[in-house]
Amino acid sequence: MGLIEIVTSAIPQPSAPLAEAHARIGWGSMLPARKAAMMGHTIRDRTKLLARVRRIVGQCEAIALALEGERGCSETLQLIAGARGAMNGLMAEVLEQHLRTHVLDGASPRSRDEAAGELIDVVRAYLK
Repeated sequence: MGLIEIVTSAIPQPSAPLAEAHARIGWGSMLPARKAAMMGHTIRDRTKLLARVRRIVGQCEAIALALEGERGCSETLQLIAGARGAMNGLMAEVLEQHLRTHVLDGASPRSRDEAAGELIDVVRAYLK
């Protein structure tokens, strides 16, 4: 399986049933209330976020085509830089919503602390 197939297989298509999408990303065993608490903002912005992801997939496909077609290094590097910028934009959008929804406006001090801890872990992994 190639890079494009791996990336695109992880993206739920709009017509996929929600339960199937949850099973694909490992949410099958989570309680529905916890799912909503974790991802309420992404569910509201799902269309916008999925459009961003699909653009990133298109950019990754362009990179693969550039490598397969033996295009110049400069052109390929530009494509990679564009895809990285798009991925950073997606990360910033989801991080901002997580911060606003779960850290600043969490239901309880405990849930805010948990959300802050999750955010710290993600930022550390992202900056590695």
